[in-house]
Amino acid sequence: MSHQLSASMVDNQMNKPIYELSLALSNEQYLMQSLNSTQISFSSAPSTCIHHEFVHQVMEHPQKLAVELDEQSLSYCELLYYVQTLSLTLLNEYHVFPGEVVCQCVERSLSMVIGIMGIEMAGGVYCPLSPRDPQHRLHALTQQTQSRLVLVHHLTKTKFDHDIVSLDIGSILIMNDLNTDMDNNCLSSVIMKSEEIAYTIFTSGSTGIPKAVQVRHKNFIDCINSLAYINSLNKDDTVVQMTRCSFDIHVQEIFGT
Repeated sequence: MSHQLSASMVDNQMNKPIYELSLALSNEQYLMQSLNSTQISFSSAPSTCIHHEFVHQVMEHPQKLAVELDEQSLSYCELLYYVQTLSLTLLNEYHVFPGEVVCQCVERSLSMVIGIMGIEMAGGVYCPLSPRDPQHRLHALTQQTQSRLVLVHHLTKTKFDHDIVSLDIGSILIMNDLNTDMDNNCLSSVIMKSEEIAYTIFTSGSTGIPKAVQVRHKNFIDCINSLAYINSLNKDDTVVQMTRCSFDIHVQEIFGT
């Protein structure tokens, strides 16, 4: 090492401070630069969002199985239909605006997936609340996000007070079947940019007040594209959803798939 340092100093570097001298040989420097040259451009449009990628998958594989739970399943085309129904209800009846945080407290179900994508399609920011969390945490998180809406289903609709609007996903879908005036063949017209927030996950709060972690559409899409690039995830995979919805990997399991 001292020999390399001496050689560097002799090589026209006599006037440089020691901290600017490199102990690596030129070929070693080149090797390190080559290993760290990992930048790559993906084919996604710069303005794409998570729900745009979802619609693209529907167009590519409309009849492919999208989600399965026990004896229930939905194809991509069927899932899009229900997602559109929910998103249009959020927009037209509850006037969700772009960037508004919409919480969801739902057990593992088809409704969970419909709710997540419905919030994104409406331009909202998805914020999961675990049904297993104590009542005071659920209340604290809705207060911290200033949410006025929380999506629920039949197992969780009694968890929230009357000071926040609880929307039963199943009831919305049933009412839509009875409402012949709603046009579910048109996609949401909400304009979203990839730099906007897609979802918010809260820390456990074990060291104090739970802290929010916000993820942008662009960052998440780049993450999934990188996994696909190294073949950690491809279109033929079946992804098992195992984690609680309050864990960050839960979003990757659903959105990423």
